[in-house]
Amino acid sequence: MPESEGPILGIRASGRLTLDDGDRVPAPRLEALARRFGSLRALFYLDGGFEGWDASPAC
Repeated sequence: MPESEGPILGIRASGRLTLDDGDRVPAPRLEALARRFGSLRALFYLDGGFEGWDASPAC
């Protein structure tokens, strides 16, 4: 989210989340932020279009 700043990370979710959605978060960026700040705070915003979770593995 554009409001992310410093050690605060905003993540906005819409639609149906799947296990594959976890791969869309750029891990190197998260790791770099964690090294820089020591720890991160996260705001996980489920917007009005959020439809729920699908935890079944992708085929």
